[in-house]
Amino acid sequence: MIETGKYTNSQGEEKTLTQPVFVEIFGDETSCQSAYNKFFDTTLEETQTGVKEINENDPDHEVALKFLPTLVHNANYDVDRVGVLLNDNPLVGKYFDKNSDEVKQIIADHLKDEIPF
Repeated sequence: MIETGKYTNSQGEEKTLTQPVFVEIFGDETSCQSAYNKFFDTTLEETQTGVKEINENDPDHEVALKFLPTLVHNANYDVDRVGVLLNDNPLVGKYFDKNSDEVKQIIADHLKDEIPF
């Protein structure tokens, strides 16, 4: 994402306008997966199996999952900033890291909504 300008919202807060930038087009799935793993600092095995074992019936996990989209939004969908915020937030960081499938999905959904075609 690159900054394209500034604006003031209805609450008087200055916000940043951004847009996605395509940095590479991949010729095949293997090279795409390799770049994905490098970006999220993970391996193919972690991508396929998940990094952590989670008890999804844990009420704290459910609360953390509800806070996660806001945290990722507050990090401006920047995976490294997400990692910092998760380290600073023990409730959510206990269950998720910047490589978590849930984080990746939130970022992917945001990018999908940002692309105008």
